[in-house]
Amino acid sequence: MNNIVGWNAKIGYRFFKKYTLIVVLVGLIFGIASALYVVKTEPVQYESTAQLVQNDNNYDLISSYQQFIKSNKFMRLLDDKIAGSKWKSKNIKYTLNVSQNGSNSPFFSVNVKSTNGSFSNFVATQSVQLFVGNVSKYLSSANVSVLSIPSSSHEDNFKSRTAKSGVLGFIFGVFLAVVLSFLNMTIWGKVPDEKYINDMYDLKFLGVYRENKDDRKESEK
Repeated sequence: MNNIVGWNAKIGYRFFKKYTLIVVLVGLIFGIASALYVVKTEPVQYESTAQLVQNDNNYDLISSYQQFIKSNKFMRLLDDKIAGSKWKSKNIKYTLNVSQNGSNSPFFSVNVKSTNGSFSNFVATQSVQLFVGNVSKYLSSANVSVLSIPSSSHEDNFKSRTAKSGVLGFIFGVFLAVVLSFLNMTIWGKVPDEKYINDMYDLKFLGVYRENKDDRKESEK
């Protein structure tokens, strides 16, 4: 057991002495690359939210509101509002969702996300107006009131998403570097010094033979 522990300690010391800097650098490269990927492909989103309430006890109807705002009829009405505004030529993509504030809650929200805060606020405002004015035409039992209109927008969890991606990239990079470095030290690489065999296999170190010039000349005769 002592030999195994000693072997682990020697190998660990040899590994960390030679590869620690490489492992950290590879981890940083992967972490930065992962964070930049999020910045490039998933830019910061601005969210605007309005709060509404179902006025009766028919809470199950709230789940149908998401289907309603995704319907072709509703989206055409909303597109007409955007086309008649200053945003018509901007071609900004957005997402629109209805979410219930708890499974048994009468409260729900209309959320809009886009890369422009003012645009998110505009779409959320128009969506609430269209929703309240039209939902009862398609769902006769719908009875909703607006608790708060979308007056401002705020950033989504962009910073946390970027940081999370960077951390995961760093962990993956470190893991990959450790595996490859250990394989290089134990399998792929060459014997680097006279203590390598002793450290790796716990074999007794007997000495080192170095051939000098005279020995080489004698062997060549």
